[in-house]
Amino acid sequence: MTALTPAPRAPLFFPFQFARQNAAPIVRRIWIPCLAGALSIYGFFSAYMWELQAYLSNPQDSVGSRVLGIAALALLVLVFLHSVVVARITQLALGIGATKGDFLGVSRAEWRLYTANLQFCIVLLFCTLAFFGLHAITERLLLPHGVVLHILQGLFLFWLT
Repeated sequence: MTALTPAPRAPLFFPFQFARQNAAPIVRRIWIPCLAGALSIYGFFSAYMWELQAYLSNPQDSVGSRVLGIAALALLVLVFLHSVVVARITQLALGIGATKGDFLGVSRAEWRLYTANLQFCIVLLFCTLAFFGLHAITERLLLPHGVVLHILQGLFLFWLT
């Protein structure tokens, strides 16, 4: 293939064909992280609801901080397990053999994907805070509600350039 010939396109249904043909290797690679994810969702949700109920019945700062701490820990653990699952399926799709874990039995590719997902969460958090901050500022200045969206669109276009 020369530089001028286009690369062959993957079929539209490649993900479905890949999952059907490689169901057993996929399950072998991801059953432990998926089981850990299911158990952690159950545990974190139970703890979160328990602490939230305690906070709503008796609002104290220490109980409220535990509620936020449980939510943050649940996010970190679930993003980590998501990264492990995605990296292992990607390694299978690319034909890369299972790699030995570098730290805690997790390979370098999985740690890199985890950091990328955390960076995405941070950017998403800043965008959300910027939106609500601009919304609060425009309400104080008695500007119409559409102004926030126009300001954010302009800032986004400025950021792209």
